Order: sequence, then structure tokens, then C-alpha cells
Amino acid sequence: MSDNNITNLIKGISNSLLRNRFKPHQYGEIILPFIVLKRLDTFLSKNKQLIIKEYKTCIDQNIDPDKVIKSKFGIPFYNYSKFNFDNLKSDPQNIEKNFRNYLSCFSDNMIEIFHHFKLESKIDELVEYDILFKLIDRFDGISLGIDSVSNHKMGQIYEECIRYYAELYDEESGNHFTPRDIVKLLVSLVFEPEKESLKGKDLIRSIYDPCCGTGGMLTVGKDWILENINNDLKIDLYGQEFYPQSYAICKSDFLMTGENPEDIRKTKSTLTDDKFEGKKFHYMLVNPPFGVKWDEDLKEVEQELANPNGRFKWGRPNIDDGTFLFVQEMVSKMNPDGSRVGFVSNYSPFFTGKPSKNKNSKSNESAIRQGLLEEDLVELIVQLPDRMFFNTGIPTFLWILSNKKTKERKGKVQLIDCSSIYKNLHQNLGEKAKKITKEDRDKIVKIYTNFEENKYSKIKENTFFGYQLIELKKYKKNSDGEVLKEKNKKLIQNKWEERIPLNISFEKYLKEEVDPYIDDYEYDENSLLTGYQIDFIRYFYEFEKIENLSLLEKELNQTIKEINEEIS
Repeated sequence: MSDNNITNLIKGISNSLLRNRFKPHQYGEIILPFIVLKRLDTFLSKNKQLIIKEYKTCIDQNIDPDKVIKSKFGIPFYNYSKFNFDNLKSDPQNIEKNFRNYLSCFSDNMIEIFHHFKLESKIDELVEYDILFKLIDRFDGISLGIDSVSNHKMGQIYEECIRYYAELYDEESGNHFTPRDIVKLLVSLVFEPEKESLKGKDLIRSIYDPCCGTGGMLTVGKDWILENINNDLKIDLYGQEFYPQSYAICKSDFLMTGENPEDIRKTKSTLTDDKFEGKKFHYMLVNPPFGVKWDEDLKEVEQELANPNGRFKWGRPNIDDGTFLFVQEMVSKMNPDGSRVGFVSNYSPFFTGKPSKNKNSKSNESAIRQGLLEEDLVELIVQLPDRMFFNTGIPTFLWILSNKKTKERKGKVQLIDCSSIYKNLHQNLGEKAKKITKEDRDKIVKIYTNFEENKYSKIKENTFFGYQLIELKKYKKNSDGEVLKEKNKKLIQNKWEERIPLNISFEKYLKEEVDPYIDDYEYDENSLLTGYQIDFIRYFYEFEKIENLSLLEKELNQTIKEINEEIS
């Protein structure tokens, strides 16, 4: 059965059973844990009777069954209830009691996961509305085991359901996950240059996502390496997640697929409750909640800003967008021997914020850009097509950071405009109307690896994005040319700022660009500030050539004539 068919079946269950009984925003709270339960149930079905028998033996002999069962059957969790999805249906009159028994008989690590689903609080209502039995019956007919649905495909199903239920409540589904075509492109750009360094045996590498959601970026990243570079590579996955359900889904799938679930950690906020403090990673991937306020984290972030060894060494962005806080969090976790970071952003981090000498400035994006560029960490920025995300049609970008650039890339940033490289979807998914196919992805990766300038690619020195900002003042004077004062303060006639490219001294700039037009101004050399701004879209803008002015004039006159005829 295809992913779409499974997803449509699941949507159909929620729409037919829950409508008019639960509010739309509650659908996901009920359906998502049942998806996980069915997947777990199928995973354990092969050894279920043997597990029950072994559990009873351990209890009779006063032996802790946890280690024994996990070791004997090679499984990371278990359920010792006599019930499963199939036989729960045989006793509809006692469905509540039997289902509660079924839930309570999972191993402790699964009990912790289901705590975050908060399914127990919904059981009474499900029984009251005569829905619990029907849910179990309907889900028992869907094949969700790992043998028939891979972790990658399951991730797509989870995330499409999350998006769908979020849209029913008019929430921003983009907070939960990134479309897989974007994930695959980001992963390709992060790992393509690593093909040679990742070959060989006994290598261990780590991938980290500070907003891991259901784990999509982590698992797609690992799968890409194993399929395209080195199937013998040991890859450890790490993540932090805020949303309880996303965390529970990710951790439960990690249990089933042999990953270490203890490396997926629930956090109240990655920005203020870092579960991997001081740890370094080889690779990092994230779609941070861009364009989202981080005011709830403000107090703790400001405290960490005061710490010279804190994560936010370059300052804080404005309160409306925390993207650059997550970026600094990842920079702080870069391995000195070499790390690569891939993240998604909107256009705001490119230009927001003015230069400031105050690290605690309320909009210090310029200083953060300065840190990224002066430490030569920005390797690549890619503009995506619009309408690529489920909840927004605005232009978005992929950034690749590296603290171990190749010789030819040192001191440089490659910019790629792939806004025209896409295929249209047959049917829109929310705001998403376009997709990047494998063919498109290969084309973009080739533009990147060729490292040449063309209509899609620009290559700039890091200093190209920098400037010096100085304030100039012109004072009011009397007829004798004397500066007027009021209360011993000079009266300002006009003041303005000049942006001076880094490759020109400010004295030379003033002499050539200001002196010929304005005389008798003053400036304070100590007020000179360094800033950085990336006017990405401007670098690719091309003025349309007017091939024939006389033809254009003729067409314009004809249009005016037609308009006048319509009016008269």
C-alpha cells in the first residue's frame, strides 16, 4: 500500500469517527498515538506469546524481567499483556478495561513515551462516545509494521498527518517539520563533499538536530550517507524536541529501528534547556522555527549572553525571529576537527539589524553575520523556489556552514539561486505548490560542486558583504559661518549615515563620494562601526534589455489610443 493510501486511510478514520465529538485540534492527540501503538503492536507480534511466558517466569522466580526479555529477544521494549490489536476486538463489552491493561503492560521506556502522548486522559471520552473499539478495529486493518513501512516512509506519514491536523486547527504546521524534498536537498548539500572523508571502516560520525521533530532530518541524513557513501559507517543520531507528541513519535521509532532513543531528549526549549551542553557533533541539520517569537526564552538567553563561554557569543537577534540563536547554538557545538551545518531560514537574517558595539543590542543580527563571515564559516547559501513549505509561500533559503573549508573555498561564499529549478505539484498541499525532484536536486548539487560563476551561481569574498558605518553631521551656521549653539550644544542642520565598503578606507570614501557634494561636515572617527549584510536577491537581479525603443514607443502609443477609445 502506498504512503498516500495509508495517510488517506488514517485521515478517513479521524474524519469519520471523531467529527462532531472532538474539536479538530484534538484529532492529532488521539490519532497519532494510535498510529504508534499499531506500529509497536506489529513489531512485537512475532514474539508476543513467548514474551508473555518469559515475563511470567521472571516474576515467579523474582527476577527483573526487563533485562532478561530485552536480551533474550533482542528487542528494546516489550509488552506482556495478553491483549493486542487483534484480540482486543473479541471482547467489545470490556474494551476499556482490556485496553488500559494493554497500555499498562508496556516496558517502562514505552510508558515514558506514552506519557507524552497523554492518551490516558482521552480514554474516558473515547469510551463514552463508543469510539475506542472502532478505533482499534479500524487501525488493526492498516499495515504499519517496519517490514512493510520503512522508518523513512513512516516519517512521511507521521508528518503529513501532523500537517493535516494542524491545518484543521489553523496552526502553523511548519513548526513541526520540513517537506522531505527540502530535507533531501539540504542533506545532499551537507554530505556530498564528504564522500572521500567518510570512506573506510571503523569510522564513527554524529548527526545532531536541535529541533528534531519526528526525526526526519536525522534519519534522512543517516540514510543518505549509508546509501551514497559508506554502508559500514557507524552514525549516531542526537536530537532535542519541544513538542511532546513529536518527541514521543521520534523516540518510539528510534526504539523500533535500532537507534539509541536515549539520545533523543525532551526539552522545554533548546535555547534555555540545552540537553547536550558541551557536546560536539560532526554534522548538524535543522529547520529552526524561523519567523517565530522567542520572548518566553528572553530572560535565560540574556543571562547566557553575559557568559563569555556561553552559546550566544555574537549577540541576540530581534525578538521576532530566533533563527540566529539556533545557528549560534550549533556553531558552539562544531567539532574543532571539522563540522558541517545545514539549516533553513527566511530572508530576515540576511539584512535585519544594524551594527552595534553592544552585544546585548536588541537586534544584533549584523554582529552575528559578522561573526559567521569573519570566522569563515559560511560556505553556501541557496535560494529555494517560493511556495515550497506547507504553511508559507515566502522565499526560503538553505545555509551550509563549515569550519573546515577546502582550499578553493576558503574566504569565500557561494550563492546559488535555484528559485527557478522545480516542478509543480499536481495538487497543492497547503501553501506548498512546488517540489524539488531528484533531477532538480542533482542539478543544484552539481552547480554547488562545480564551484563556478554562472547565471545560477555567484562566488563572493567574505569581505564583499561587509561595510563600515559612520555618522556624518552638518551644523547650522550664521551668516558669518559660525556654528550656532543652544545651551552650549551645536545645532544640527542635518545628519546621516554612510556605508563604506570594507575594501575602501573611510577617508578615501569621504574624499571621493561625499566631499564633492557636501562641505563643512563633521564626523567622529570613534563612531565607526563594522557591519555585514547579504543582499542575496539583488546579486541575481538582471535588468530587462529594451531591444527597440521605437517599437516600445509605438506599442505604448497604441495602448494609449485604445484606452482613450474605450473611455470616449
